Amino acid sequence: MTHDNKLQVEAIKRGTVIDHIPAQVGFKLLTLFKTDRDRSAHHHRP
Repeated sequence: MTHDNKLQVEAIKRGTVIDHIPAQVGFKLLTLFKTDRDRSAHHHRP
């Protein structure tokens, strides 16, 4: 295993891979995911 691969694995373990996603994109994805979950939660209620 090369040094770079080890660093990459460590980054994944620590969750720092998220840092590679631009903040606006990450926030938009979170917002879309939350909206989608909320919408489907309301759908399943009788």
